[in-house]
Amino acid sequence: MRRLVAALLGAIFCLGVASAAPTDTDDGYISGRGQGTPPTRSVGTPQGKLMAKRAAMVDLRRDLLEHVSELRVESRTNVGDLMKGGAMRVSIEGVIAEVEVTDGAYDGKVYTLEGRVAMKDLRRALLPAVPSLQAWPRPDVPDGAYRGLVVDARKLDVTPSVVLRIRSASGKAVYGPEFVDRASFVERGMCRFDDGIPKNTRRLSAVPRLVGTAEAAEPEGPFLLIRASGLYGDGTILVGDREAAAVERLAPLARVDGNVVVLVRTSALGK
Repeated sequence: MRRLVAALLGAIFCLGVASAAPTDTDDGYISGRGQGTPPTRSVGTPQGKLMAKRAAMVDLRRDLLEHVSELRVESRTNVGDLMKGGAMRVSIEGVIAEVEVTDGAYDGKVYTLEGRVAMKDLRRALLPAVPSLQAWPRPDVPDGAYRGLVVDARKLDVTPSVVLRIRSASGKAVYGPEFVDRASFVERGMCRFDDGIPKNTRRLSAVPRLVGTAEAAEPEGPFLLIRASGLYGDGTILVGDREAAAVERLAPLARVDGNVVVLVRTSALGK
């Protein structure tokens, strides 16, 4: 790990590429790009190409480290904050060291590499920061229960994050890491953020001012659709007591599996 840090800080022939802060999106990866050039005396030689590729890899890892550091774990905490502790830094840098290279090209002067790290590997590294996660048995699913939950928070200033918390108007916990199976958190995360109900989702009915239902054309559905009514200062989403009761009664499997979609403003996704 010390070698990785030294390489990230000490690369000479690197060109940086900036991009928007990442979110725990449903594509499952955080991507980066790195570029490197050989020393002038080595341009046009096989050794120069190899040196440019090595420099591009250093730059790719630096780029990924920058992006991953900006990833929000909770509303007020990002990965960079957690990396101030030695153990978490080692874990995150270990994930970045194993970057998957997805593309590479050399034009004779500049070597460009593109690569990505899997969100599930990052979430595994983040497990010590979410101690309330535990192994949960799959609950019995009553008739009429929903396998997924959609929370419409598009009227609120929600910041996408790895950890999602929802409470009722009376202060009762409705959703959070304490409800999610540890293995599900690693594999799929607690939720995904979108700015609209996916195209492959079909609305079936609605209960006035309370709860609607949506059925997805995929195994994770059908979804229970509720509306968020407010936002706490720490980023926790507020829902009404009746909505909270509906989630507890009708969507126990959605909570354990982390099969939750939060609808947010398009601007929150960096689009």
